[in-house]
Amino acid sequence: MRILDRVRDTIRRYSMLRGGERVLVALSGGPDSVCLLLLLNELRDELGINLSALYVDHGLRPGEVPSEIGLCRELTSTLDTPLNVLRVDVRGFAEDQGLGTQEAARLLRYRAFYEEARRLDADRIATGHHADDQA
Repeated sequence: MRILDRVRDTIRRYSMLRGGERVLVALSGGPDSVCLLLLLNELRDELGINLSALYVDHGLRPGEVPSEIGLCRELTSTLDTPLNVLRVDVRGFAEDQGLGTQEAARLLRYRAFYEEARRLDADRIATGHHADDQA
């Protein structure tokens, strides 16, 4: 069974998406989130969903972020999917809250997802992870 068929079957079996819903895809430019966006794009018309994407810049890797954002912009443009880029201050938040960098990054990332979903009136937030991720 092809991965697209497995994704389609899982979405249907668990009623994960319904026609007319707006789905915000968390897009980092990595293989998991790119794969997720490509799969959802393949199913977009069949499922009757609307897609938007969000890239969160944590401010931790200034040398790599511009190329990641460029890749995300190119991909979403090709797929005719709106992309928003938000920057969050992980270091400042971690210091203010007494948190480690990774925990602060995760909290701010998910806060950004929820705020963007609210702004777009999105019904769902889709994140791509693999078995070894700490989602």
